[in-house]
Amino acid sequence: MIRNEAKKLEIQAKYLVIKGNEIQRDVSIDELIKTVFEIENNSLAMGYDAHLGFNFPDNTNLRKLLERSGKTIFVETRFIDEREQSGKHPFSPTQVYVEINGRPTRQRVVNGSSTYVSQQPLNLEKIIEAYKELGFEKEIKSLFEKIMEKAPKNLGEFLVLTHHLLLNQQLSGLKNVSVSSPKFDKYNPKTKSTGHEVTAHSNHHLLWIGLHGCRERSLGYLVKKFEEGRKRGLINENPRYIIIPQNPTTHFRRILVDAR
Repeated sequence: MIRNEAKKLEIQAKYLVIKGNEIQRDVSIDELIKTVFEIENNSLAMGYDAHLGFNFPDNTNLRKLLERSGKTIFVETRFIDEREQSGKHPFSPTQVYVEINGRPTRQRVVNGSSTYVSQQPLNLEKIIEAYKELGFEKEIKSLFEKIMEKAPKNLGEFLVLTHHLLLNQQLSGLKNVSVSSPKFDKYNPKTKSTGHEVTAHSNHHLLWIGLHGCRERSLGYLVKKFEEGRKRGLINENPRYIIIPQNPTTHFRRILVDAR
């Protein structure tokens, strides 16, 4: 039964791949590995973008891609400030989010607010209590102890550190991979922007966007944004490939499957 569920996660894993203005759907991890393997450079830079929230992604297939790429890869992590009313569900930064038996389960830890996570105070006790009620107290105990050693000042910094630590753990032991320290594109009240621009990826051969799916409207906007960046001379051919999980698995769902 559990083997079947684990196998189901692997079969379900499909990706959107953007090359220039072309969008390829339902790409398998094996096809992705072949694409990356055939890039002529032996050393690659990969951007890793994620909007901040409690939807910590499972990166099992990202690990597989990097491990079997045949390349030396530097992963540059960048986390983007997020707010409750952004419409990017399920990564609401006000709700702890897990998947139990494949079904989304949420527990609110911050009062509904349109302010960004960098502007939200950190209430660790409430977050731990939410994970406890959802049955994940054991899994988050040592993780959060490591996070708090770095003394995050607000909810935004806490989420950046948590996402980054989990990614490092998921990619640990890969001799061909190194991961940068985290970059935080924080909301600036004066400019009313996070300052996240295409130029952040001008040196990346690959860009992995850790979205929980991607709506058609958002996908069109993304393609247009990079196209305009190239026309304006802000970026060149990089990133050659933009990779977006179509139906990603969360870190905590993977934990449940592997623990049974």
